[in-house]
This record gives sequence, C-alpha cells and structure tokens, in this order.
Amino acid sequence: FALMLFAFTLNLPSLIPVIIYLVLIGISMGAFVPPNNSLTLNSIPQEILGAGSAASRALQNLGMVLGVAIYETIFSAVLPSSTLGSSLSTANIPHDVLNEGFRNAFIAGAIMCAVGFILSLLAKENKNAELKPGVREFVA
Repeated sequence: FALMLFAFTLNLPSLIPVIIYLVLIGISMGAFVPPNNSLTLNSIPQEILGAGSAASRALQNLGMVLGVAIYETIFSAVLPSSTLGSSLSTANIPHDVLNEGFRNAFIAGAIMCAVGFILSLLAKENKNAELKPGVREFVA
C-alpha cells in the first residue's frame, strides 16, 4: 500500500511525504519478511532444513536482482529513444518524463508486492506443518 502511495509523491515539491512513505515501506517490509520467512522454513522437512533455508535465501536474492532489472526496464520504457546510450544526467530529459518512469516502476512494484502478499496468505491457509525446532514462529 505504501509503495503505491509513494509512486504518487514523486512530483511533490517537499521531501517530507517521500520520507514518510519510505518509512512506511520499511515498516511494511519489517512486518512482512519475518513471518514470511518463518512460514517458509516451517514448510520444509526437518532433515533438509539447511538446504531449504539456503534455497530460500538464494531465491530472495534472485528476486531482488530481478526486481531491479524489472524496475529499470519499466522506467526506461518511457524515455525517449534519443536518450539510448547516453547518461541520464546529460540527456536533458524533462522532469515529468522521469517522474512518469519512476511512477510506472513503483506501481508495478506495488502490484508485484500485492501478488506476493496474497500468495503468502494462501500459503498460510494451506499450512499443515508443525513448528520446527530452531525455527521461531512470528505472528503477523
């Protein structure tokens, strides 16, 4: 939710709304990631918990890398073709075009986060594994 709101603060003259929404995004991540990690680790059989944890972290890192690439692709889609191969600092791109690119990227990110949240809720409803030793349960 905060990510979607953040997408529409980019052209405001003050940095205060941007800072507020960045704090909200950080709080949202802090509230989502620990219970999601707990749910993931509790669904892995005890005998392969280490490998499952490593695979989970690898997929999280892959998601971060792909997220940056997807954001950049969406952002770049609004740039004029005359800017290809040049630096954004020297391309003289209008401010509103840059804002549109960032807004589109953050809206896409908010949609991806919403899909992930819904999938996590569905996984929680289908959870049939008991709490594993050494894995703490977080209540969202």
